[in-house]
Amino acid sequence: MTTREREIHSINAIGPFVHGVWKNQTEKIGDEEALTGRAHAIIDNFKYVMLSKYSIEEIKNFSLVDIGCYDGYLTTEIEKTLPFKKIVGIEPRKKNIDKGIKVRKYLNLHTSIDFRVGDIDTVTQEGEVFDIVFCSGVLHHIENVTEVLRKFKKITRKGIFIECQCYSSLIHNKFIKKLVSNFYSKVIEPKDIIYRFIPKIIGMCGYKIETDYYDGSAKGLSVVCVPSPAYLQTSLIGVGFSNPEITLKPIDYRKKIFSQLRDFRAVCVFANSENSGDITSKIDFYTQSYERDLITKILSKDLLNKIGMLENKNILNLFFQFFIQKQFNRNLQKIVNKIIEIMGKDNLSIEILKNIKYKPKDKINFEYAKYKISTGDLDSGIEILLKIVGESNADWRTCYRTFAMLAIIYRQQGNISNYTYFKDLLLTANPNYPTNILEEKFSELFTPTPQPHV
Repeated sequence: MTTREREIHSINAIGPFVHGVWKNQTEKIGDEEALTGRAHAIIDNFKYVMLSKYSIEEIKNFSLVDIGCYDGYLTTEIEKTLPFKKIVGIEPRKKNIDKGIKVRKYLNLHTSIDFRVGDIDTVTQEGEVFDIVFCSGVLHHIENVTEVLRKFKKITRKGIFIECQCYSSLIHNKFIKKLVSNFYSKVIEPKDIIYRFIPKIIGMCGYKIETDYYDGSAKGLSVVCVPSPAYLQTSLIGVGFSNPEITLKPIDYRKKIFSQLRDFRAVCVFANSENSGDITSKIDFYTQSYERDLITKILSKDLLNKIGMLENKNILNLFFQFFIQKQFNRNLQKIVNKIIEIMGKDNLSIEILKNIKYKPKDKINFEYAKYKISTGDLDSGIEILLKIVGESNADWRTCYRTFAMLAIIYRQQGNISNYTYFKDLLLTANPNYPTNILEEKFSELFTPTPQPHV
């Protein structure tokens, strides 16, 4: 055998080269198999995103890490495309690192990229931080995508770019997509307090068993998660990234794959890390703003009339009072909610009215008590509040907000015994209540509060 033949044998032995086609002026090594065009689609989208977010001068001072870089093909394409100051490629399989070294030597290709054997745990343990994290073709080989994204957050200064096979249809029809989205929303019910401040994105996942038999698969026998684009967005927000945006939709991605041999769909997503802050502190701020607004928002006289607390008893108001308190099925709720959305002057008033259907008597009395207090009739307000919590089986949310109102009032009056009593009841009912609201000046409490930036 000739030396040339032996070289080819060794290159074939260390394959496959399926993440892109390595080439010099005379020879090519690699084959994207059924996904021809994928590498160019990823790099083109990454370049577009980087140049839309940052200037060339900024990028020249940035460091980038490619987590799960395989043989380094995409990493070297990034080096050719954008002038990052420092690029590191991390790959858990030594064979893949060796694969890249061998093919670059064979084709006489040179790079200044620092390729290392390791994974995300290796990077986080060493405490190294990069401006940009690039992660392609990895997350759909992972058991717990959200946990990995949480680790990415620790090593990212500016932002993260993800390319990932995804759990997604390629449906064009907007009506059908809307039906599917509504179905997911009803089944999953995104109703936590945080959804007052972030979009109600519904993420889905598909799961499959995967082994480590091939070079580009799981680290061991695993049940891996194939996430939907919305799942990626939801997880990125949940671990502390901000503004996750889909930069290449599955349906557009699919058009860039020239082969039709696989039913492949994938997505590209970018999210900011810079100034995104700690998600816990944001939730604390949102919660405080929300609870403060719900005890200080005074419904207009017109709305109080409509729910039956003032003098106006016209026939339309009586009909509304009946329906708002007797929403016995979802279809009726939808009708009443549409009427409320037309009547409501602002989002908070609309939310208050929509929630009256849960224990309407307590909810309505609470709104009336706030109105009385806002007009200076403090004694009547206290009397109504005490009546709400003095009856058995009181509505829990109204109950703890009533405890908060009473604690505020008694603190302002200097009645420390009653203040402590109702504060303790409040924290028994809701240990997570933002108690700094109780320390505000009473005169300031009923002034408008700025809405948090969504």
